[in-house]
Amino acid sequence: MPTLITIPKEHRALLSRLTPEDVERLRLSRANTMAPGPVGDTSQVTGPGAVPAEPTKPKRKHVDRSSQWPAVGTFLEGQFRGETFRAQVVAAPKLKSKRALKLLSAPVKGIIATSYSKAQDIVTLAHRQKLGVRGKIGLPAAWIWWKAATSP
Repeated sequence: MPTLITIPKEHRALLSRLTPEDVERLRLSRANTMAPGPVGDTSQVTGPGAVPAEPTKPKRKHVDRSSQWPAVGTFLEGQFRGETFRAQVVAAPKLKSKRALKLLSAPVKGIIATSYSKAQDIVTLAHRQKLGVRGKIGLPAAWIWWKAATSP
């Protein structure tokens, strides 16, 4: 069974000029110089006009985000435009990560956020409304991400 290869447009014109004798010569030279690979394997294709298919990208390794949460009871701090916000990691058995953030800074004191980014959105909402900012424009640039607090 012949090996199937992907041929770019720019090489199709060159292939149309090949004579049957050229094709037979290429087939014989390939058979003599290379071990046969599995059907569809283009890693060993050589010769004029033969272009191997693009190599496939390796799949990204899954990262379990639930293991990246600090221990329950840890105090965290984040900053937005000079204002410091505090939160505490609490147990949340219904969530996949089994953890959530309890916000400790006014005016959102006591609210439970299910993720770091949701907590960031909640604590900066009043500040963004006061500035007249629509949506989350400028939030990532001005926000200093949650870090372990130096003191409880």
